[in-house]
Amino acid sequence: MQQLKAFFKLCLYIVNHNLVLKDTFWCSSIVNLTFFISHQANRWQEKFTQQQEILENLTHQQEILGNLTQKLQEIQEKTSQEKEDLQAKNAELSKSLQIYSKDDWMQNGKDCYYFSTKIKTWFECKEYCSSLSSRLLKIDSKEELVESILLFI
Repeated sequence: MQQLKAFFKLCLYIVNHNLVLKDTFWCSSIVNLTFFISHQANRWQEKFTQQQEILENLTHQQEILGNLTQKLQEIQEKTSQEKEDLQAKNAELSKSLQIYSKDDWMQNGKDCYYFSTKIKTWFECKEYCSSLSSRLLKIDSKEELVESILLFI
């Protein structure tokens, strides 16, 4: 590349100082060489432009890949956390099922009911329910009372 620049400078010097070459062979050679060099320079410029475009495209793709990699990592972390949460809930439910699967418990949909055959005060019942992480049933309507009784039968 340096040699080409030096050659161009020489050609410009010759043209600018109106040096006349007496031999037409040398003039023709210089013109042909100048044309060839100009053509090569254009080809190199085109290749350079293509390489720049490829580099820009690869850089853009690398940014996209980096963003996708980061999103994938975030999703994996979230999935891992959700898995841990589900495993903890599953363990808790398994523990609850061991308690509530006894004969005194009845399941109705997602709810479980305990029917005691022992007579206890309201406070004793409340304490017993609390010890099982449960609460007393509050019946708000006659229909709910009938449903609860039918469940027990």
